[in-house]
Amino acid sequence: MEKVSIKALIEKKESSLIDRNVEDKWVDEILYGNSRNALFITTFNMASMAGKEKDEKRRDLFKRYHITGVFGLSNPMKSAVNDFMLLVLSTEPANTVLIGNYIRKLYRTGGVGAAEDSQLIFPNQYIEYCANIENWLNHGKDAAEGEEYWFHEISYNDFDYDHVSPLPYSKRCYEVRKFLQTEKTKPLSEIAKIIRPHLIRSERGKVIGVRDFQYPLNLEYMREGWKTDTILKIGDIVFKNAMPERCYLLLEQPAEAIYAGGNDFIVRTNDLNLSAYIIQYFMSDVGKTIIEASGSGAALPRMTLSNFRKTPIIEPKKPLSHYLELYRMLATKPKDISTYNHRFAAVAEYKEAESIEDVLNLELLENAKLYKGEIVREFLKQDFTELNSCYKAEAYKATLIMCGSILEAVLIDWASEYDQKDYFSEELWVTDKRTGRMKRAELIDYIDRINEINRPKWMTEAGYAHQIRKKRNLVHAKLCMNSEEINDVVCAEVIGYLKDVLATRGL
Repeated sequence: MEKVSIKALIEKKESSLIDRNVEDKWVDEILYGNSRNALFITTFNMASMAGKEKDEKRRDLFKRYHITGVFGLSNPMKSAVNDFMLLVLSTEPANTVLIGNYIRKLYRTGGVGAAEDSQLIFPNQYIEYCANIENWLNHGKDAAEGEEYWFHEISYNDFDYDHVSPLPYSKRCYEVRKFLQTEKTKPLSEIAKIIRPHLIRSERGKVIGVRDFQYPLNLEYMREGWKTDTILKIGDIVFKNAMPERCYLLLEQPAEAIYAGGNDFIVRTNDLNLSAYIIQYFMSDVGKTIIEASGSGAALPRMTLSNFRKTPIIEPKKPLSHYLELYRMLATKPKDISTYNHRFAAVAEYKEAESIEDVLNLELLENAKLYKGEIVREFLKQDFTELNSCYKAEAYKATLIMCGSILEAVLIDWASEYDQKDYFSEELWVTDKRTGRMKRAELIDYIDRINEINRPKWMTEAGYAHQIRKKRNLVHAKLCMNSEEINDVVCAEVIGYLKDVLATRGL
């Protein structure tokens, strides 16, 4: 095989997008030539080779040739937004197949026919990626991974000719596929009804859109559009424009008729709990990886009806009510921090993921913690506004008291999350170091508890926390013997300590 230039192959493919006969000729050159090796650029899953005649050519191509390399090229064509891939073909089967993918989209600098700066279109990482492929093809050199691209060599026996795309063969998908072999799964079509709405162009009504994806559902501002034959009801999952990342679960029965859009998919179950599990499954990174690993996600972010039906859903081992409670919490975002801590307390801690469902639950819990973190930050923003007001007004005693209160609230929440308790509503009991008896935890005990959890990396911050505690104690009537000890310098120092401690909590 003569030396390969990825750029030249892209230009050859570009011409085929203008004249469809060029692509057919390219395939014919491979099929009816006598070369032992060949290269071909096509769309992911070879969607451009669909149709009766092209299906036959595809079958003939893979009867004669074996795939030894698949490389995602992102969207390098000026006249198309699709992602393309390079197939490396050989008449001799190899023991392995090298898979690669460039994970970023390429941004065009002009419209069709406009002059473009190739350095802007193809960034350095893309050029490095192509150079790796060329070195592997031309010189047999190992391909090295970069920040925006990856390579993964798999066994030839693990390659599926029904899923010709780099996506199902990333390292993460590969590991998930191994997990899936031990998991019980069912196609989505076996556990839910998948509805493709049909337009009724003679009638108009309220049609749900992405702007309506909020809780509670606001019917007053929902826009009208052409009705479909699908009226939505409680438990329905709406996949807007067939995109898994744009989905919404109806948690309540709408007060009036609202319709699905003509390009939507609706997943309907008879169990709201099951619907909550399914939507979180699709929304999670774990679920997206499973979809890719199964090969049904080659069309992400938009999926076909067939892909939806085939999507493997892991049978959950936890009670489905757990997923509904968690989804309600994430969807409605309650302002009461105790609500989150109660939910965390109801879920056993996963020390190590033993199944994909464990991984999914860990991800959902982490999402819940992120939501809670946003709420805590919102509260702290208000507290710090008040704290700054006290400091500027030279109300130094109030400043120290507030610093201690903020610190205590954050540490109680931190300990609650770690212990899966809710120490705002129940007491943390500790052993009194002086008497050996049990006592209710105070600020000093919460500091020691967090230091114990995060030792040794939190030792410096523990020292800061104790300084805040001690300075706050200066305000106590019996300890505040000299008011000059409480001044702007002390307060500024304590506020600095507080910010350092909160930073370790991500606040």
